[in-house]
Amino acid sequence: TNNTTTATEDEISWIGEDISIICKNDDATTNANNDYGGDSSNHTSTRFYKNEVLTITPKNGCTINSIEFVATTENYANALKGSTWANSSASASGKIVTVTPTNGAESISATIGGACGFTQITVTYK
Repeated sequence: TNNTTTATEDEISWIGEDISIICKNDDATTNANNDYGGDSSNHTSTRFYKNEVLTITPKNGCTINSIEFVATTENYANALKGSTWANSSASASGKIVTVTPTNGAESISATIGGACGFTQITVTYK
């Protein structure tokens, strides 16, 4: 969505051959404001809103090894780190948030603790 539209649907809904990433909207109380690149036709970040539920699931019997998020600011990284994580734990260093699943989790989910923007999500699975 552009920076004048309040999100009313999934911010992320990417289902590929090997992995599914879905972020369900619950409390989108601010504008999407995803235009970090300065060019309104080229949105360069993904925005999660407070109380959304993010779920990442690899397919074909794989398990997640790690997930790395690159935030647009350190505050956004800390907001994601402080979210309520299921089947995993999160740590932040600068703008990087690293999520490590516990107990060989096949999927992870988080209830997002605050609005936050990211320029990259990398999922490593086995």
